[in-house]
Amino acid sequence: MVSTVVRYLNQEEAQALDEELFNEYQFSVDQLMELAGLNCATVYLQAYPPMSMFKNPPTVLVICGPGNNGGDGLFCAQHLKLFGYQPTVYYPKRPNKSLFTALVTQCQIMDIPFLGEMPQEVGWDMEKGNPGCIQPDLLISLTAPKKSATQFTGHYHYLGDHFVPPSLKRKYQLNLPLYPDTECIFSLQ
Repeated sequence: MVSTVVRYLNQEEAQALDEELFNEYQFSVDQLMELAGLNCATVYLQAYPPMSMFKNPPTVLVICGPGNNGGDGLFCAQHLKLFGYQPTVYYPKRPNKSLFTALVTQCQIMDIPFLGEMPQEVGWDMEKGNPGCIQPDLLISLTAPKKSATQFTGHYHYLGDHFVPPSLKRKYQLNLPLYPDTECIFSLQ
């Protein structure tokens, strides 16, 4: 649990922080995606250990958006597969960029299936959430929680990406928790 009040970012602040990570701190897009995907898969492993699941291998649906979060999801699916899960990816709006094409190919080579359509609307507004859509049981806030996390009603809320430079934490007054030992994820609930 968190003893300090973690600051929730609005969309503009989250985008500005990402831009600084790319431009001033020289993180590459695929480097941040890989870190995010690994953190998401690690959270899932902790919240839903394979032994607690009904199927063997346990199944999980990874929903990917059209932007960089979609890349995070594709990396997450790859790590989940390596952790012993059977992920299925829903990726309806695929960008026509070599990085994303490569990630899809990697998933296909790893026998990760792609779902053609969803029976219910999916989507999550960064500031408002989306109460009319599928409601997740698990929320992973990458870098820092966003305003929409205040609308989250599921069981597990984790913070991932234990790489935010101290100067950015101070600049955005994030009040992020101290991660224990070598952990790259932190439970906020």
